[in-house]
Parts: sequence; C-alpha cells; structure tokens
Amino acid sequence: MKTNTKDIRNAKASLQVTRILNLAVAALLALSVSTGCSKKQEEVKWPEGRPKFDVAKFQAAFQNPAIEIRKGVYEVTKDLRYGAPMYDTTLMELSKLASLPDVTAEQKQAIAELAAAVEKAKATPEPAPAPTQ
Repeated sequence: MKTNTKDIRNAKASLQVTRILNLAVAALLALSVSTGCSKKQEEVKWPEGRPKFDVAKFQAAFQNPAIEIRKGVYEVTKDLRYGAPMYDTTLMELSKLASLPDVTAEQKQAIAELAAAVEKAKATPEPAPAPTQ
C-alpha cells in the first residue's frame, strides 16, 4: 500500500484541529465551572405579619463550614420559616450550634444576634392569619 503525502498532510491537519477543539472545550468547561457554580443566596420569603429575621446575614457568617455546623445552620433557617411554634426549637438549635468547637467568634456573634431577634419575636405574639374566603 502506497502512502500519499496528501493523506499525511490531511491527517496532520485533522490532528491539529482535534487538539484545538479539545483545548477550546477544556477552556469552556473550566470557565463554566468557575463562573456558573456561584449561586446567589435567595432571600427567604416570610409570610405576612410574621417577624422577619436577617437569615442572609446569619448564613453569610458560615461560609464553607464543617458538616455538623452546616446541619445546624440548615435546621435554624428551616425552623425560622415555621414561625412561633418553632421558636423554642430554633433557640435550642442556636445553643447547640454555639457550643460546637469549630464555631468562630464571628459565627458566635451571628448566632447571638439571631438568638436575640428570636427571643424578641417570641415575646411578641404573632397576628392571627387573615381569614380566607
């Protein structure tokens, strides 16, 4: 079988195009991973008449926490959405969270501020829900 120089040139050109395409795909993948994964935290939607807590500020104090701390932060934010029936549970979760050894001083400050806000809301009765028609 005779090899043609034209075939060799075509093979080399094809190989170069493949390499360029692979580099382009790798660059696009790296760009999408570095920019596409950052997600803005959504603001918590509070029911009308319910005290509002600065959950975003609380969560901002806990960037990349340990798993146990992450669970505690999740529980606190989840409990706050249920309002007055869960205030005692929220305060208990905040207390547990503050007692964890890996919690920083900044995080303890955020916990204390949120606990004070929950205590204040607990002392204020929630208004009755509006009647539905």
